[in-house]
Amino acid sequence: LNPREKVHVAALDAAVQGHVAVTNDIWCDIVSAWPTDMAALRLSHFGLSNRGDLGRMESVARVAANAWSDDLPRRSYLGGMQSFSLLYLGRSDEAAPHARAAFDLD
Repeated sequence: LNPREKVHVAALDAAVQGHVAVTNDIWCDIVSAWPTDMAALRLSHFGLSNRGDLGRMESVARVAANAWSDDLPRRSYLGGMQSFSLLYLGRSDEAAPHARAAFDLD
């Protein structure tokens, strides 16, 4: 396994043991180190949303968006995640352009 895959295994191990906060921390760390890792991004997004950690959810999506070029696949998913987190933070004016861009890509 490469270093990124080893960290994913650690996250899954923590999840199996029921350590939800640790699992979320690991996935967020993966996004910090490898911001285009869609698996870590989606899993952190779900986990942070379920825990109500909307500020961190927005921050993780922003970190990924800053590194994501338009030619990478699944850009619309990222726009949706940005829009979702901003909307639930009460920042609908900022969320709308991300939602429209994601819709247009799809």
